Amino acid sequence: MTTAYFDHGQPPKPSNHIRLMVVEDQHITRKTLCDNLAMEPGLSVVADAGDDQTALALLTRTSVDVILLDMLMDGSLQQGPTLLGALLAVQPTARVVVLSGYADDQLIVDAMTAGAVAYVPKARFWQDMLLAIEYAAKGQHYVDRATLDRLYTLPFAGNLDRNPPSNLLDRLSAREQEVLALLRRNYSRNDIAAALFIAPDTVRTHTENIYSKLGVHKREQLPLVLARLTRPRY
Repeated sequence: MTTAYFDHGQPPKPSNHIRLMVVEDQHITRKTLCDNLAMEPGLSVVADAGDDQTALALLTRTSVDVILLDMLMDGSLQQGPTLLGALLAVQPTARVVVLSGYADDQLIVDAMTAGAVAYVPKARFWQDMLLAIEYAAKGQHYVDRATLDRLYTLPFAGNLDRNPPSNLLDRLSAREQEVLALLRRNYSRNDIAAALFIAPDTVRTHTENIYSKLGVHKREQLPLVLARLTRPRY
């Protein structure tokens, strides 16, 4: 099956524009997303793809800021967190916003743990999409309130504080902030050590300090707390 896609040859927009890639297997949905997002001030849709291999190929030659990714696509060899990780391996600086038509809480948790910074249910596309893109472009987490509240009820969330102080991140040192930025991207301990030119044991110490200060006990809980801290206060 041949998958239609676009490598958008539009004139470059100002550097403050957010460059988007849409990865969605449903052609009508993908085209609607691209057409509507292209009309938004500050956004440029630079590429779109209908399967995993096309998306990976496009990323090798197209620089993007934010990837809108459908987690479950027909005709793709890689799905979900595996595909997300593959995309970030090609372009580590990109931020991923997960799109899903399925209320699969574990899939959301797995995606966020794998490096996604935002989640938008397809039922709330137009209510949440622009906010999710804005937050993602800043490297911040975004999950709509209803979904986030539901995730906090899952067993893995344990006794996480549902209303952490808004200044919680201010408790982190400058080095801990750097480590946290890489943890958000699902970097391993060794990858963080190499990126920051420090020893893996030092990374472990910083990670333990981050967890302690943010009140989390394992890596899977980290995206929930970060999403709670950076969500819109509505």
